[in-house]
Amino acid sequence: MTCSLARLKTAILIGLLCLTVHVTTARGQTLDQAADDIEWLRSSLYDLAALPGQPATVSAGGLTQNQTQLLTIENPTPYSATTRQRIVIVAGLDGNRESARLAIAAVRWFKSEASQEIRRAWDVSVMPLANPTGHPTDTFPPTEHFFNDSERPDTRYIWRWVAYQAPDLVVKLAMGDTFQIEGAGQEGTLSAALSGHSTNNKLGGVPVV
Repeated sequence: MTCSLARLKTAILIGLLCLTVHVTTARGQTLDQAADDIEWLRSSLYDLAALPGQPATVSAGGLTQNQTQLLTIENPTPYSATTRQRIVIVAGLDGNRESARLAIAAVRWFKSEASQEIRRAWDVSVMPLANPTGHPTDTFPPTEHFFNDSERPDTRYIWRWVAYQAPDLVVKLAMGDTFQIEGAGQEGTLSAALSGHSTNNKLGGVPVV
């Protein structure tokens, strides 16, 4: 497991460094802007799904308060008996379309350019734009109103979706001015909650980068 994770992290680093992505910011988008992003994202995901191999299922991990879908592209076998390990990518928690573009490019690299060894070893599922409306990020893990929160249902959906994917490794992608790989973040972040560093997480931790 440790050796496999190390090899995968190296592969991710090399793959992402090879991507050329223009950095922009997107905070507090209007509904029209969010709708444009969703249509662009939906089209991009179907293009990805059409490439040979997995992931190839376009779905949605949930909804925001204004019913905007949290679109995903998934491998359909989270609970199947397999020797593959599962990587889950969550991008765009910052509301940045370029974070989603980076996630899409990473999946395209995985399906088109990654070695056969990597593709045979790992299943991939991705939520490219986890905050399509660009609202300030809520805290993780959610502590109440898991199925009927009127203000931030998206946080609950993201948390459940990641858990349902049964990941062996979670990669949280966000655009910035420099390229860096970080471990668990501060208390209240998705990475801290998933890695078991959150005081509110009663579940077992999972490696997060």
